[in-house]
Amino acid sequence: MKNRLKTDGIIWDVDGTLWDCTPAVAEAWDQVMAGENSRLAGSGRPLLKLHHPAGGGSGEHVTADDLRREFGRPLDVILNDLYPDTPAEERNRLLPLWFDIENRTLSEKRPRPFEGLEDVLKKLKKKGIPSFVVSNCQAGYIETFFDVTGLGPYFEDHLCPGDTSLLKADNTRIMAERHHLKHAFYIGDIQADCDAARQADSALGTGGHIGFIWASYGFGTVDHPDAVLRQVTDLPDMTESL
Repeated sequence: MKNRLKTDGIIWDVDGTLWDCTPAVAEAWDQVMAGENSRLAGSGRPLLKLHHPAGGGSGEHVTADDLRREFGRPLDVILNDLYPDTPAEERNRLLPLWFDIENRTLSEKRPRPFEGLEDVLKKLKKKGIPSFVVSNCQAGYIETFFDVTGLGPYFEDHLCPGDTSLLKADNTRIMAERHHLKHAFYIGDIQADCDAARQADSALGTGGHIGFIWASYGFGTVDHPDAVLRQVTDLPDMTESL
């Protein structure tokens, strides 16, 4: 392939880029909310009303499509989108419930990464291109992904807000600085990923560059990416070591 992307590091998003765990998480979260609403009804308190941000869905059941529209954002933002009429203190109470059920569900259901990902990571490593993970998730989520998929050994490092209390743009910058990356690419599937990569690139100044590759097989759309990854298995042929 002509005009390969020269890079000294790939920084990956997780949801919609490395795997799609939304069916399992939606099913588990539905069970949690059914229990919560049963408890609230028993005490005569208002039920938690689910909102489907982009339409679709029915009744009080969260769907995988709802989560695909939301994943990539911090969890407090997701809960605000899905339950906008719920008081903030109630949403804050739901946060640890989500963390717990998500990690337990992924460990039990063990969703699979996108087809061919392990081979891609092997090829990148052989080319001398290290892989990293930066995601807007809770502490432990990336480690759960590593454990469930067995892909942890292919990644050099990972960061999330649960580790640093910082969001994706700052964590992407920190990752690039920590590993002295001079021409990295962030791979993500939604506009927020691209925006974060652009902010991280700006913050690096002359210290390095972070481009953005849109994983178009994922959950969202992106304006003006530097490159488009139509399927994860295309990546080795698109890149070469700097």
